[in-house]
Amino acid sequence: SGSRWLRLPSAGPGQDLNEFHDVAAESATNAWAVGYWRSTARAPFRTLAEYWDGSAWKLASSPSPTSGDDDLSGIAAIPAARGYLAVGEASGHVLVESYCLTG
Repeated sequence: SGSRWLRLPSAGPGQDLNEFHDVAAESATNAWAVGYWRSTARAPFRTLAEYWDGSAWKLASSPSPTSGDDDLSGIAAIPAARGYLAVGEASGHVLVESYCLTG
């Protein structure tokens, strides 16, 4: 009830590394976090997006467009569009991804 931090497991797929860089939330049951993951110490970074549904973090589909390092570093909620906009890097180039909520 707001008196202490709780550790919550994420759904990150990486066996070697899962890391968040930013989080955006519209409500207690609608939050998104972005970053990167990798499967082994020598594997390239892949984009990571997870959402909080009020009870658990769940993995969301996030394209990694290159065979090099891809990473999402920021996210913002776009309430009027019922979605989120994430930015990052794909092998040294700007990467922008959008997530549209349905329902």
